[in-house]
Amino acid sequence: TVEDITERVKSENRIAHLARHDVLTGLPNRRQFVETLDAAIRDADTLTSKVAVIAVDLDNFKEVNDTLGHAAGDSVLVTLAKRLRERLLTGETVGRLGGDEFVAIKSFTDQTELDEFIRRMNGLLTTKIELSHTEIVPGASLGVAIYPQDATDREKLLSNADMAMYRSKASIEQKIS
Repeated sequence: TVEDITERVKSENRIAHLARHDVLTGLPNRRQFVETLDAAIRDADTLTSKVAVIAVDLDNFKEVNDTLGHAAGDSVLVTLAKRLRERLLTGETVGRLGGDEFVAIKSFTDQTELDEFIRRMNGLLTTKIELSHTEIVPGASLGVAIYPQDATDREKLLSNADMAMYRSKASIEQKIS
């Protein structure tokens, strides 16, 4: 007997993809991101390079959802994810941890490489988005932690990037007040 397993294989591949990627944006989810970060840290030890973790939180995203609706908020997230994904270079990863929180990895040997990546990300995250009935100019707060100088393990690295991002967000809110 011959059995066509094409549909079953497609279904299994889709399930495997969904287990490691955010359903809305298609970016790596926390599980996939952590695996990628662990591999980048191992590579950094071998290659004597550095790994930056950049925590990203969209500014005023709650207001987008509250005033324009969740469909518009989802559209903003999808647009930003697409922009980021399309501009990634070798040694760069962007994931979505949930809500309006993104996180990125940049493997680098020279500080100028990291600076360029952060400038590129910031530009992509602050460029106008045209929605069907309006346009918005998003903003984002970024926090950076570098392996091995800021932390020597994944959890501390992620925590330090988060703390830096919250300090960035707080300084923006203070300037507005």
